[in-house]
Amino acid sequence: MNLVEKDDLVQLYIVQKKTMKEAAKELNVAVGTVFNYIKKYDIKPRTQKEAFLASKEKGWTYPESARKRISKAHKGKTVSEETRMKMSENARIGGIGHKKKRKDGYIAIYFPDHPKSSKDGHIMEHILVMECLIGRHLKDNEVVHHKNGIRDDNRKENLRLMTFEEHASLHLRERYENGFIPHTKTRKVENVTTGEIFDSVKKAAEKYNVAATGISKACRHNVKIKKCHWRYVEEV
Repeated sequence: MNLVEKDDLVQLYIVQKKTMKEAAKELNVAVGTVFNYIKKYDIKPRTQKEAFLASKEKGWTYPESARKRISKAHKGKTVSEETRMKMSENARIGGIGHKKKRKDGYIAIYFPDHPKSSKDGHIMEHILVMECLIGRHLKDNEVVHHKNGIRDDNRKENLRLMTFEEHASLHLRERYENGFIPHTKTRKVENVTTGEIFDSVKKAAEKYNVAATGISKACRHNVKIKKCHWRYVEEV
């Protein structure tokens, strides 16, 4: 036997436009029961707009929002342009010093006056902390490293100032140690044009002042670099 009959539910919910809570009180059941029977009888629930219009027809009023109450309290008051700009800025993003956590885990602070702030006026918190410690702005080739790898841990003891090269080398070494980058065997290379043989791509690159990747590419694709042909030396 059903706790709620379809005809009764249609009369209360559809015809009389009562809320689920009101219908539940009339039927002496829980609100959840009314909801479940609406689904069971395939009765289309009211949308938010329809619910609002139904309540309006009954003369119901909703509590005034805090924003409207504050607006009424300050109605007629005049403020300076500077105050108006500050109010607008605070309403938009929380004002100067407002923090937000990015999707990549870093903490960004709203500080539009910083020379390296982003287009939306934010700068990384760990950069600001380091600049306070060293008493100057970071140079273009400097980065801040999190010692424990936790990107939002910006305690001064967890931060280390490094150059880009040092930072890249550190993370490369860590990836090797953790097994993310397989160690490859060093291969000898020959400058076919001059007949020179080098113990490694790195040494050949140093001799000709080019990138090691350039020598490797020349060996793989038989292209010239520094007007010379290169190839790997096959060891017997």
